[in-house]
Amino acid sequence: MLTKKLLLISLAMLMVTGCSNRLYDWDGYNDHLYNYYKDPATADRFLERMETHLEQVEEKGGKPAPGLYAEVGTLYLQKGDQLQAIFFYQKEHDTWKESQYFMAALIKNLNQRTEDK
Repeated sequence: MLTKKLLLISLAMLMVTGCSNRLYDWDGYNDHLYNYYKDPATADRFLERMETHLEQVEEKGGKPAPGLYAEVGTLYLQKGDQLQAIFFYQKEHDTWKESQYFMAALIKNLNQRTEDK
């Protein structure tokens, strides 16, 4: 009986410590995104913060959280800068194989829009 309790406590501790281990550094992404949605005028600050974070991750040789390159690309697209959007969508494509098809479609669409102008 004591062994079962000890095993359950050990398992619970393992689960709790395993959950606290962060796989990616999001750099307060949720808070920044919330502030941006709450006040769209902070878009430039949000974009600057995300770009700085991505640069820091790259300098350390790390892999950014999935979707952050795409988020920055979308912010550039909203500003009307298609070339920067494509640049960040390509980075997302190259970094995360799970998003390759979606990013490839976005890049193709944006390139086509650029050519049509």
